[in-house]
Amino acid sequence: MACACAATWTVHAGTTPDDASTRPQDDLFQAVNGHWLATTPIPADKSGFGVWDIIADENDTRLRAIVDELTASKPAAGTVEQKVALIYRSYVDEKGIDQAGLASVQAALAAIDQITNRRQLAEYLGRQYGVISTPIAMWVDADFKDPTIYSATVWQDGLGLPDRDYYLQNDERFVKARAAYQVYLSTLMKLAGLPDAEKAATAQLALEKRIAQAQWDKVRNRDTKKTYNPMTLAELARRAPGYDWKAYFDAAGIATVRPISVAQPSYAKAIAAMLASQPLSTWKTYAKLRVLDSAADV
Repeated sequence: MACACAATWTVHAGTTPDDASTRPQDDLFQAVNGHWLATTPIPADKSGFGVWDIIADENDTRLRAIVDELTASKPAAGTVEQKVALIYRSYVDEKGIDQAGLASVQAALAAIDQITNRRQLAEYLGRQYGVISTPIAMWVDADFKDPTIYSATVWQDGLGLPDRDYYLQNDERFVKARAAYQVYLSTLMKLAGLPDAEKAATAQLALEKRIAQAQWDKVRNRDTKKTYNPMTLAELARRAPGYDWKAYFDAAGIATVRPISVAQPSYAKAIAAMLASQPLSTWKTYAKLRVLDSAADV
């Protein structure tokens, strides 16, 4: 579906409606966006297209020109310009990337191998705060209702597919997406030299489906009242038992941040139970796949 952002902006700016054949009082959306929707194709490399996509493309082109100029000018050692040029050259050095193989993620994979108990699992997940996707997302920001203090927000996360519907709905497109995702997981395992790739990919998809079943849908997540649930660490541990929340927050480096707002309390309870009950080996494989997935595009 094409984004109508550009046409909407022109009307806001005081120009005539985009579709002059439709009266705004009859169909405001069509009046504002009709011509744009009818005449603007979605580029083959995009799932949608609008003013923000145009701005992003133009910005990418300009940034590329700046970086190419820096690279060609051979900036002095130690300057910001040199650092930018070096990062860019390393990013596009496909031959060098292929030769390096898994070198850049070996330390991360080795850290997962060192996990031997549930407390260490909680500590590992805490250290991944802001690094990779895990079943528990968390950030620190101004409190939703009291901007004079900072609080930690705990949010659902950890799925490899875009949304819970991809795991729970049986429309053809979702079935195809799940099948393709399972192949992708198996491929990651094989390329990383991990054992039982097909079996592990099947188990991973089943685990993520259980995570998806516990998550709230988008409608519930838009309810700012339902997703604001401040509580102490002790209250969180009591309401979502089975997971070492203290170890998690300590490892994340925010042990002193209070209060904690748990956006989806029922999910926190369910995921804590899953982290306690699913085999440690299952979670270690999950963590490895999340590391590999986060690095796959580079």
